[in-house]
Amino acid sequence: MSGSASIRMTRKDKTSDWTLAIGIALGALLVAFGTWVYTQWAAMEKPRNGAVWLDVPEVQSQLADGRMLSVKVNLRLRNRDDPDALEGHEPALKAMIEQVGTTMTRTDIKGRDGVQRYGQAIQQAINGYLRDQQIDERVKTVAFNELVLLP
Repeated sequence: MSGSASIRMTRKDKTSDWTLAIGIALGALLVAFGTWVYTQWAAMEKPRNGAVWLDVPEVQSQLADGRMLSVKVNLRLRNRDDPDALEGHEPALKAMIEQVGTTMTRTDIKGRDGVQRYGQAIQQAINGYLRDQQIDERVKTVAFNELVLLP
């Protein structure tokens, strides 16, 4: 053997290199396309039957027995479009929640059943207000984020 070894590539070796390079490029394109599809899908709106909530800022109300109550509620709405339909009604929603509080006492809202009755009263008051405004009933459930009797 001489001191210089030469490496010769055959046509078959060149073809397999190109096949490998094309395979890697196609794999990378597939991963990029899959990532793009996933991000587009994740950004899409959720199905119409998913829960839609409207956050109502904190409301303070004086109960019928003179105690002060601070509540923060989320309203579970019937449809995805409902938050847009209720835009601009936030002051009235807060007033409805405050007004319902004035009809309750500490004893009325005590315990799980009392809180549930309080939530139903808020739901009925808000849906009644919406009917008066010629808007279909929108509130399905009332969930309390915060319910605090103030000293």
